[in-house]
Amino acid sequence: MTPRSLSPAWVGRVTLLLTVGLLGVGCTKDERAARCSEDRVAFQALLSMDQRVSGMLREVDDLALTGRPIDAADRIDKGTRAAMDEVVTDANQVTPRTKWGVERKKEVVGLTQQRRELLDAYAKALRSEDLQRVVAEMEKQRDLEKRAVEVQRGIASTPEVSSGACDPP
Repeated sequence: MTPRSLSPAWVGRVTLLLTVGLLGVGCTKDERAARCSEDRVAFQALLSMDQRVSGMLREVDDLALTGRPIDAADRIDKGTRAAMDEVVTDANQVTPRTKWGVERKKEVVGLTQQRRELLDAYAKALRSEDLQRVVAEMEKQRDLEKRAVEVQRGIASTPEVSSGACDPP
């Protein structure tokens, strides 16, 4: 075959294969493992921030359960919401270095956004002083904590490098 007889599709495939091959050059198993580890550390830091907010919510729950729902709603407005906004912002700004990290980011962003949404509903329920609404929002928070534990478990163990999950996205 002469260069003039090569089809554009064939040239495109060869170019793609060469590009993909070059991306893997210099990317050792140790480097891929390090990338997964870096993603894991970043997401664990975010989950620690999320759990700090969860702890703040336990204080809100305590105020509500001791008959101070308005104080509890004020606590959300004057500290908890700002802390959660910071977590959501940070989660959205993380740039995963691996395919595995891209998937974990989706989970962490979803978790943190849902917690922020639940904060607003919880504050409204507390201000209504309607016990059934407050309990329903507490139950949603409890269910979200179960989800947070699942996300933490998924992040706690990095995948096998040989799986390809530690490759760049």
